[in-house]
Amino acid sequence: MTPDSIPYKSLQWLVFLCVALHNLEEGLAAKALLPRVNDLVRGRVPATVLASTPGLEQVYLALAGATLVPLLLTVIATTGRPTRLKPYLVAVIAMGLLLNVFVPHVPAAVVVLVALTILLLGVPLLWFLTGN
Repeated sequence: MTPDSIPYKSLQWLVFLCVALHNLEEGLAAKALLPRVNDLVRGRVPATVLASTPGLEQVYLALAGATLVPLLLTVIATTGRPTRLKPYLVAVIAMGLLLNVFVPHVPAAVVVLVALTILLLGVPLLWFLTGN
């Protein structure tokens, strides 16, 4: 099966499915990661900044909105009479998903990659060069 053989409406719903699954993953991870992030930044950022970080309930509310709005846009795009603007509704959803990948996730992956590189290459090399 190729993307050309899949009906366009199915592809539009596939974009929404990707958003919903991503938001579900974020919601499941938030309960475990949010306290860890708060502990990590405590003492490193001003208390006023830490006090303004969202709580778990706020994260869940934001994720619900970030799922319901694309659902509404997908329903509008895939039902009723075709218009010139309807295909762009799902394109906006796809762009939001793409931006979500490049803004928080790629930099985080780069930081992890740099940290792993330092640990796996830099520390042993330093240990070897210092003769220990």
